[in-house]
Amino acid sequence: IAAGLYDVSEGGEPVTRAYAEGHADSLFSVVDALTVALLAERAQGVGGRMVRTAALTTQSLPALKAYLEGERHWRALRLVEAVEALRRATRQDTAFALAWYRLGMASSWDARVEIARDAMDRALRYSGALSERDRMLIAAYRDVVQRNPEQARTGARGGKEHVKAAAG
Repeated sequence: IAAGLYDVSEGGEPVTRAYAEGHADSLFSVVDALTVALLAERAQGVGGRMVRTAALTTQSLPALKAYLEGERHWRALRLVEAVEALRRATRQDTAFALAWYRLGMASSWDARVEIARDAMDRALRYSGALSERDRMLIAAYRDVVQRNPEQARTGARGGKEHVKAAAG
């Protein structure tokens, strides 16, 4: 299946295109994959990198939708709503590292320390599909919520060794 998104004020060519393929008996999965691909291609500007990363690291459209809702709440500092949406995202895809990371951040800002610690541990555990930069950010923030700020400060500079040690 091929799809394009158009800006109606521009007309003409699509602003983004995406493709997905699969068997006829898995049409809904193919449509979900197409939707995720369109979102990943369209994401730009502030927060666009995180949206692209999220779209590329989950196979669950419901998880992605909940994550995007959580991101909107997070950016508006509606922490209770962000935590709930991000919890839904992690229930839909238990290995969605970026959703665990944002859940950890939102929970820590809302003084829910135990939720934050658990979320950051899981974010690090499932971070294999993320970039090295994102894995280092997760490891550093995990150290912050684990009350090890000196390790977070020096570990962020320490690179791969810090990430490996934290994943331990």
